[in-house]
Amino acid sequence: MVEVYKIEDISSSSHSVGLNDGGLLLYALLSGGDYSMRDNTVIFVYGAYYFQSGLLGCGAEIAHGLARTTLGTDLLSVVSAMESTYELQEYLPVWRDGLKMELQDNTQGHLRHHQSAIASRLSSHFPDIKTILQYARPHSSASTLSSIDASRWALQNINTSKLVKLCENAFSWGTATGIARKFISVIWSGMLF
Repeated sequence: MVEVYKIEDISSSSHSVGLNDGGLLLYALLSGGDYSMRDNTVIFVYGAYYFQSGLLGCGAEIAHGLARTTLGTDLLSVVSAMESTYELQEYLPVWRDGLKMELQDNTQGHLRHHQSAIASRLSSHFPDIKTILQYARPHSSASTLSSIDASRWALQNINTSKLVKLCENAFSWGTATGIARKFISVIWSGMLF
């Protein structure tokens, strides 16, 4: 079974997620996602080194609470309207002050508790501009084409043998048995709609 989530559904305050586009951006920045994993920061905590992505000490619950505020929407609005990264560099200190105030005072009421410790550790380098842009303005084949030729789009049968070969080369799924298990547990359900 495949579950489909639409932004207009999950952005509703009555939905358990309750995040709009800006909230989703902020959640990814705070909790550390795929793009922020590229430039990990090594931290030393209680005698051990850890890789840190996202905001130090900000788990899923705090990230979700902050993402329900207007901070993500404000950040995404600036990124969407800007013509150069200089504008974002100029805006980030003001935005960061708002994030710090929200962590300390919980002015919008989406956090369970005040998060002064996290606020005190907020770096002047958070969030990374490159990471923001990777989420908000991702590069894809569609972004590099001047026009997309949708006339070539058509429902087609999936070439299973090519797909198996691709998976064999691209993923570490092990033996033929391992690939077969992945096809059964992951791929077939998506192909049988």
